[in-house]
Amino acid sequence: VSIEDDVQTSIRLRAQGIQKDEQEKKKSKPSENETNKKSGLITTTTSDANKTDTTPSNDGKSKFELSSPLTSDLIYKAKIIEKKSSNMMSMWKRTLAIVTADSFLHLFEIPSTIKVQSGSAPEAAFHALMPQLKIPTEESVELQQQQAKTMAAAVAMPLNYALPGSATKPDDHLMPTESIALPNACIYYKDGVGNSAFEITETFVAKGATKVFSKTTTRKMYLRTLNKEHTKDLISILQANK
Repeated sequence: VSIEDDVQTSIRLRAQGIQKDEQEKKKSKPSENETNKKSGLITTTTSDANKTDTTPSNDGKSKFELSSPLTSDLIYKAKIIEKKSSNMMSMWKRTLAIVTADSFLHLFEIPSTIKVQSGSAPEAAFHALMPQLKIPTEESVELQQQQAKTMAAAVAMPLNYALPGSATKPDDHLMPTESIALPNACIYYKDGVGNSAFEITETFVAKGATKVFSKTTTRKMYLRTLNKEHTKDLISILQANK
């Protein structure tokens, strides 16, 4: 089973669970559409199924889908590519590249344990980078509070102490490896047979001891896509957002 299939299955099961909970709590809500938009849910019915990718249910009831953050208007393009530094000994590394509406190129290095390749669906890499979040229940919260009180009494630590492993920050795996300001970057591509790599150089204000010798400094890296056509497409997107 591919990672793309796992992503779709996980989203579908989560959406079905949310729908079941909502139906049990309240059969009808006056402002259901507005509430769903705020929570990141897309509501569809049989009548408007042709406007979405959701398959209508047989009984005509509303179905829910979790919208992907990659569909946000703040994200112009997302693509799985490869990158390496200008160091002679550097190796190509798989990377999730995201071009944002504020003219930045964010690069998220993909661990080798995630089985995706250049050209794969970006949703697959994004889902794999996200940590598995555990939704707290009343029982788990009470248990954690009891454990915290026990430990606090034993070692006199604050009651708001978080137990080891009890929480995971959702941004731990979603910090960009590099972020490039496209207005300050220059792109060089040598059009040749089979060449799908290009060079990108960013100029930025020097910091630390470097600013003694120059007000600005540069950093260079190489990016590579699946093929020549994908490279030209990515370059045009980067240049359009400078």
